[in-house]
Amino acid sequence: MALKRIIIGTPSFSMARQKGWAFVDKTRYLALLENECGTPAPVFLRPRRFGKTFLAEMLYCYYDKSLAGEFEQNFKGTWIYSHKTREAGSFCCLCLDFSAVSSDPGEAGQSMADELACAMRDFACRYPDLGLPCEQLDEYSSACPADLMEAFAKHFMSSARGGERLFIIDECDFLANGILQGIGGEPSHGPGQYGFARDFYACLQRFHGQGAGNPISRLFITGVTDVSLEPLFQGLECARDISSDRKFSAMAGFTHGELSRLADETLDFSAMPKLEKNGLMAAMEEHYDGYSFSDDAQERVFNPNMCLAFLYSVARRGALPKKAPGNGGDPAARLSALLNLADPKARRCICDALARYGQIAAPGALEARPFRGGALGLDEAVRLLLRMGYLTFGGCVNARFRLANRLSSDAFFACLGAKAGQAPTALQG
Repeated sequence: MALKRIIIGTPSFSMARQKGWAFVDKTRYLALLENECGTPAPVFLRPRRFGKTFLAEMLYCYYDKSLAGEFEQNFKGTWIYSHKTREAGSFCCLCLDFSAVSSDPGEAGQSMADELACAMRDFACRYPDLGLPCEQLDEYSSACPADLMEAFAKHFMSSARGGERLFIIDECDFLANGILQGIGGEPSHGPGQYGFARDFYACLQRFHGQGAGNPISRLFITGVTDVSLEPLFQGLECARDISSDRKFSAMAGFTHGELSRLADETLDFSAMPKLEKNGLMAAMEEHYDGYSFSDDAQERVFNPNMCLAFLYSVARRGALPKKAPGNGGDPAARLSALLNLADPKARRCICDALARYGQIAAPGALEARPFRGGALGLDEAVRLLLRMGYLTFGGCVNARFRLANRLSSDAFFACLGAKAGQAPTALQG
């Protein structure tokens, strides 16, 4: 069997499938989202570079009517190919990527409107009879996102004569970026400064529903952390956070079985006599020990980006890398910055517990609540570290959370100026 090519980063779903690149089949979750989600507007949060964009593109390729003719190319050989659902290829998808929107409150509204207009131009190319004409988009170039969305929805309603429905796929990280930057600092970065985002999601709520007069039938929203959910849930009342739902705990990330199959598809172990598969799996378990985003998850998952980088290095070198690839940047600096968002008492409690025991109990962290201002308390800070991928569920007894993997552990001790396995000087005694 020909080995599959490993691509680092986020290639488009359709390109990965049509070129036969390495791919982990998550298509069974399409049926779960459609039939067992419990909401037409699920919100799915995972750490950065955990496969959310690839997942969103998979939904687009599966549900968009303009791509129905490519179903064979995109999904042959996958689980969904032989379990096709009734809504496959039945929506007009508006794909919104707000991850690049400026987090500066003074610029974010216009930046969001610009990204929205860009997505609507792409939509008009695929659906010229349903999309907002260019001249109208130009008229709304300085409008707030909610006004632009309202104009688009009304135009779609008046133009859709064949019962067309909208599926909106939304990637939104800029709210988290801006709010996190202002925690414990500039009050202008609080959630209240992003009222335009609340109004935008309220517009989606207004045009959402199963009735004939409501063009938006389904939504799928991804992000990183629930500190940014207040404007979303204030506006989009039908939204539900499924991030900790056991059914979707492995929707992003690789399970042990998936990672094992991926290794078989991308590496020729016969050409690497000094490397056994058991040794490879043990190395990845050591460096990227599984994450759990639900207190009752049936299995843990590995960070997909780091595992792909690891496998790519092995394929190129023919041996285990001397230094395990990370997520880029300085993890100690990132973790230190997150810890500094907590109030002094919470920060000391977290550092002490993790330095001494490698885990911390925080029962209140199980309940997702939007951030409302000020420095983070203990439960909020633990939940933030969980969402950002530094902590993982370590057991349901007393809601314990542990460091997610060895790299995070090293980063944790480094940010405290201590050696791994030792409590920092400031916390000793």
